[in-house]
Amino acid sequence: LLLFTVGLTLLLQRRLNIVEAISIGIVTGVASLLVTVPLDTLLWSRLIWPEFEVWWFNTVDNRSGEWGRMVWHWYFSRALTKGMMTTTL
Repeated sequence: LLLFTVGLTLLLQRRLNIVEAISIGIVTGVASLLVTVPLDTLLWSRLIWPEFEVWWFNTVDNRSGEWGRMVWHWYFSRALTKGMMTTTL
């Protein structure tokens, strides 16, 4: 989310054009895959891309309910506040 807002700001300020933004996004995406897939494959002892596994589980298999259900404000009242507490340190 932070990189998106920074990139959007640079685009709006015309310090970055759309072609540069797309190329940076592609390079960053490929670099992250080259790091995460081998590392997670090593840790899980099988070829795995965790983000794809989560997407498949939640959307294609339609099993997202197995994660449990929370009230609509849970993300804002619990998860986000706990995550933001690390920035106060």
